[in-house]
Amino acid sequence: MSITEELRAGGKHVPASDTRWYGEEELTAIADRIDKEHAEAVADALQLRGEPDRWVELPVDADGVPIHVGDEMEWPDGSTFDVVGISANTLFYVEHDFDDSAQWTAAHNKRHHQPDSWERIIEDAANYEHDGWQGSFRDFVDGMVERCRRLAGEGE
Repeated sequence: MSITEELRAGGKHVPASDTRWYGEEELTAIADRIDKEHAEAVADALQLRGEPDRWVELPVDADGVPIHVGDEMEWPDGSTFDVVGISANTLFYVEHDFDDSAQWTAAHNKRHHQPDSWERIIEDAANYEHDGWQGSFRDFVDGMVERCRRLAGEGE
């Protein structure tokens, strides 16, 4: 028995004099509305399933959060970039405002930008070897020092 069938059946056992409960007509109307919305949702899902070339699964960041065009992401050193395009596991970004070409990077080791904190800096430093940092250790340290300066208010 479906949920809406249970609603319809339950409505038949509600005394008409009991005003605390929905009556049979109200429960039947609710069940009908649920069935209609469910049928529309199934039709929409089947339409998408039938056209796999028209959709792509969103890539996710290191925390498993879906990434959308326009999101601000962080490199492992804390610097940021705006997502201008996506594909399965790739993010596209423009390095310079005056540049017409997009660069790309893997999505799995980037995170959505969050305001910096001492705890985040310490965690990022501790995870240096595991976060996929591609530059030199000196560049990583310079980036960490810059983050500390910004957080301490010295970079302003």
